Amino acid sequence: MHQYTCPKCKTVLKREQPVSEGKKIKCPKCENIFAPSAAITAKAGGKSGKSKDEDDDRNPYAVVKEEKEEEKMKEAKQRAAMGLVADRFEKSARGPAISVIVRPASYLIGAGILTCALSMAALFIGIWPLVFAEFYKEGPNNPKLSAREKAAQGEADFEAIQTRSIIFIAVSPFTFAFGALVCVGALKLRAIESYPWAMVGAVMALIAAPGNGGAVFWLFYYLAKVFFVDTMGFDTGFAMMIAALPAGLAVVFTLVSGIWAIVAMTNEKVKEAFEEEKEGDIF
Repeated sequence: MHQYTCPKCKTVLKREQPVSEGKKIKCPKCENIFAPSAAITAKAGGKSGKSKDEDDDRNPYAVVKEEKEEEKMKEAKQRAAMGLVADRFEKSARGPAISVIVRPASYLIGAGILTCALSMAALFIGIWPLVFAEFYKEGPNNPKLSAREKAAQGEADFEAIQTRSIIFIAVSPFTFAFGALVCVGALKLRAIESYPWAMVGAVMALIAAPGNGGAVFWLFYYLAKVFFVDTMGFDTGFAMMIAALPAGLAVVFTLVSGIWAIVAMTNEKVKEAFEEEKEGDIF
């Protein structure tokens, strides 16, 4: 490993291959771009290369004894067979961390997708009555009401539906952006790229849980009202019963996703993986 010290923040950057002459390196912490000097380049855990004078003094015609080489080879094989070979490379903390975060990150992605999907459903529910306004103005399908009473009831109901539609259309872009940020945080967690973004996504999932439950409730209530209340004449309480169960499941799923992600990020293995130094980008 070769080490390069950033002149701005003094961060030590490590690379397996040396930076070519004329290339520059970017510090991942302060984003400073600098040309590494050969004077500050060193082998990690070892000494620097030999000087020019030492290379000149080397005898190009030196003879290597085959017996010594064979003995070294046999010794290396024996040590390898006994499991005594030292690990030449520094182990990364990402491997153990991935096993901890892969499932909560996947659930968090699902929570973000659910929020985005519900925002699109709210937009659809908001637009639908405005497109088919005449259907709603006809009034409820109640044989006990006259045509005039149905029309009056339909006009009154449509005013409330119109107000609700405007609210759904206005709110849907914000909820979609909210769900998108949850997905971004989940992806940052899964890739172990940004601890702050991952935490933001998990916290936003907790905030989105009540909204997801309310959106699922209104979605199923709206569908049940259209198919059972307005068409078949059922009571509105029946529509609420149908909508209550999926709404509760949506709240529980979103809450569990956010809490699980936060708990995973408190794991020491995950913290070490996020804090692991990244190699600088070469320009």
